[in-house]
Amino acid sequence: MGEKGERTKKMIREQAAALFAQKGFSMVTMKDICEATGLSRGGLYRHYENTAGIFEEIFLEMATENENLIDRRIKEQIPAMEILKEEMKFLKEEMLNSEQSLSYPIYEYANTVSRDLFEKLNEQGYQKWERLMAYGVSRGEFRKENTAAVITMILYAYQGIRMWSRVINIPEQAAEDYENCIIQLLQNGCRTAGTK
Repeated sequence: MGEKGERTKKMIREQAAALFAQKGFSMVTMKDICEATGLSRGGLYRHYENTAGIFEEIFLEMATENENLIDRRIKEQIPAMEILKEEMKFLKEEMLNSEQSLSYPIYEYANTVSRDLFEKLNEQGYQKWERLMAYGVSRGEFRKENTAAVITMILYAYQGIRMWSRVINIPEQAAEDYENCIIQLLQNGCRTAGTK
């Protein structure tokens, strides 16, 4: 596919992401996406067969970009705490901008189409955080103690807050508290059952 085709696909994904955030996954049709993009049905179907294919590409692209950014920052030897704060800023923005959140569409997609994609993305997210934590430990910025528990806390608390932000207003302080707790866990470790 040429450069023009890639630009068109990117525009489709951007417009579709806004629609999914607004309406949810199951309520968005290919017709809606045609209207939002200004493409004919044939023009849209030239690039994507269905809304699920568009939704999957949106998430694969987001996950890849985020992973590449963190890996690049590690390779550049940026302090782990600085990388963490950049990542936390991104997470806080997602938590507080519920109108742009794709958390509910993710839930719908996983329950109506397939959970496989999000199980894969969750595993990639776990590995990304594992690399960042190992890097922070190697620099003496983070403690090694119970990294699995900390990663689980990071991933699942974040997803819970994102989902709740669709139904209640999350105060900015809650997002700040989340960030501060994660930083403290990484700097001080996390005691769980069986640790002394």
